[in-house]
Amino acid sequence: MEKNGHKDDILSIAQCQPNLLATAGYDGEIVVWNMVYGHIFCKLHGKSSVSKLVFMSERAYNKGAASLISNGPDGHILFWKVFEGGSLLADFPGTSTEGALISTMTINMANTMLCVADNLGFVFVYNVDGYALSGYEKEPPELVTTWRGHVDSRISREKQSYNDSFYRLYSTFGQPEQWDLYNTSTFCHPMVPYDVLIDPMSLPSHPVLKEGSKTDDLFE
Repeated sequence: MEKNGHKDDILSIAQCQPNLLATAGYDGEIVVWNMVYGHIFCKLHGKSSVSKLVFMSERAYNKGAASLISNGPDGHILFWKVFEGGSLLADFPGTSTEGALISTMTINMANTMLCVADNLGFVFVYNVDGYALSGYEKEPPELVTTWRGHVDSRISREKQSYNDSFYRLYSTFGQPEQWDLYNTSTFCHPMVPYDVLIDPMSLPSHPVLKEGSKTDDLFE
């Protein structure tokens, strides 16, 4: 490998067959390597430490498209083009919670759905089919669904968390069968984990819980 690679600690690695390897450093620098020759393919410069990288392998060799995804500062998600010297094609907030940071990301095999989670346990699923495929995107991709799966940070969508000794599996698009309002047997309990259910950040919006609201107002 070339000696002019990272100058700081490497926090994340992602591989894309047949010959691309991306590494991200504590200083925010992302280096994409050609594994055949051991040379640097391009360097990308983020704004802060990058702890997670994901390749979009289905479009990795499309020279005009974003094919590498990284987390960024303030809970942002960044889409990078790696050809022609590399460039940023999208930068949007991946979490709706102020102060939260993206802790993990994964993408499906078709490269159409991006699943991310923040350090407060919230999960977000984005439709990235065709996103940043031919130029810079000013708007974020479609948010398909979101929920809170845990009350603390996740290290991986496939692996267990730092603090838990168990797994939680979720159906991304809800229960398998649609509700029938005339058939109560189709009604499914949400089965929210207890720690999520009682955490203040997970409580549903309700007039009684809002600051300054009065119970009497509900009956006026």
